[in-house]
This record gives sequence, structure tokens and C-alpha cells, in this order.
Amino acid sequence: MAFGLRLARVSGQGENQGGIQEYNVDPANATAIFNGDPVRLSGGYIVKAAAGEDIIGVFAGCHYVDQDGSYTFKSYWPGAAAAGASDVKASVAGGEGSRFYIELDATEGAADRAMVGTRRDIVDNGGSTVYGDSGVALGAASATGALFVNQLADLPGNDFGKSGVIFEVTVASPQKYT
Repeated sequence: MAFGLRLARVSGQGENQGGIQEYNVDPANATAIFNGDPVRLSGGYIVKAAAGEDIIGVFAGCHYVDQDGSYTFKSYWPGAAAAGASDVKASVAGGEGSRFYIELDATEGAADRAMVGTRRDIVDNGGSTVYGDSGVALGAASATGALFVNQLADLPGNDFGKSGVIFEVTVASPQKYT
């Protein structure tokens, strides 16, 4: 199963913060956001991004005050399951120089060297409420794809000609602040 986007490295950063920023999540947001899901800003809040949308970064967990008053840390935002939560903060990986690992979706077949240097969309395969991990995978080439393929990840057994390989990608067109 795909694992979403995972921060591979951050180059050129000043203070060492691992490329993580904190954003607000609307407590009324009933949609689950999993660790590794691409996210964007909407109405001043972080929301899960869909294919074809510009993204601001990758969801990397959250913390909030639960309805019983307890402070809760989770690797994913449970959405409707967190009804009554308040002060929801998301950790988001991203920014200039951030590179991520992502698995090629099974529907794309075997990896080809021609995939390097292309913009590609995401495929949302859900997520795990047990582990909190995203099921997002790298999808088809698209002129408006959210991700730019930099290279095949340098990992043992990860070779062109195989399916389910892992690529290293960057955000192709970061969401702009207006």
C-alpha cells in the first residue's frame, strides 16, 4: 500500500526546523487528513488537497484540545471523529528545497526513466486510521500536476522497469499567498 509523501530532505534551510511549519485546521473539518497527505490553504485553514490542486505542503501530524479538555497529539486529523475539538494545529512539511519520497501508483505500471522531469498528479487511495498514514501515490503525467519528479529515489532494489517504485519529488507549483 502507498505511504503518501514522506519528507526526504530539505536543502538550503536556515535554522534547523526540518522544514516543518504550523497551520490551523478548522475544528469543523469533517474530512480526515492523514500523515503524508498533500494539503492546501482554504479560508485560512489547512485542508486535504485533491488531484489538480496546488499544494502548500505535506501533512505531518497535528495536536488539539479534545472535547473532554485533554491535549491530544495524532499523526493524522481524524475529521468527524474529533467532533468538539478546539485549537487544532497541523504540522506541515514543505517550502523551498523540500523533497519528498512517494510511491508510484500501481495503475501507472512499471517506472520509466522518461517519468523523471515530468509533472504528475496524485492518486488518493485513502488512509489508515490505525497507523495514521496516507495512501496517496504518484499518478499520471499532467500539465497541472502538483508534483515534479526529480529522480528515482536512491534506495536498495528501487529500479526503473519495476512497478511500485519510489520517486523523489518536489512541489511543482506551490500554492501562492494572495
